[in-house]
Amino acid sequence: MPTALESLKEYCKTNKRVCPVPLRWNDLFNLLKNKKPKEPSPPLILAVWWEVGAIFKQMRFFEHLDWAEKQNQLEEISSFIYGLSEKEWFHFGD
Repeated sequence: MPTALESLKEYCKTNKRVCPVPLRWNDLFNLLKNKKPKEPSPPLILAVWWEVGAIFKQMRFFEHLDWAEKQNQLEEISSFIYGLSEKEWFHFGD
């Protein structure tokens, strides 16, 4: 049986999803608790968005989900993610 984190990651891959669009990804990042200067790494948005491939965006986004689990925020972050419309996701091929 998959863990809550594994199930959330599978949901985040549905329909070729990569990560939330930059504004919404930043909103999610701002919800994360107990951040340190370089941990977790910031979202790949702003100028970096155009320089980095989709797989790297997804890997960084999944780091944020891992962080949420470690901070006992998975339920809160899951609610945020499940509330996103399909237009608020960046997809492979976009």
